[in-house]
Amino acid sequence: VSAAYLRQWLYGSCRIGIYAYLLENAQNANIAAGLEKNAIPLSSKMLMGLTSGGIGSFIGTPSELALVRMSNDKKLPVDQRRNYNGVGNC
Repeated sequence: VSAAYLRQWLYGSCRIGIYAYLLENAQNANIAAGLEKNAIPLSSKMLMGLTSGGIGSFIGTPSELALVRMSNDKKLPVDQRRNYNGVGNC
């Protein structure tokens, strides 16, 4: 269960935090240009979402690996199990 929480914490928080940062920068650029704060094109929002999701995936991949290893370890025969006791042990 710890690997699942770590994955959600790393991936989710990075993705949301990076998107919020990019959105705030775009809003500030609109204000500086004399435009309405939220007049951000859909294509820009999609690009911000792709960027934040990609970075979040990159950062969350090690915890995903730990999650898969810990989940599959229980399916192995007893003599082949590695008996991971946490994320750091994977």
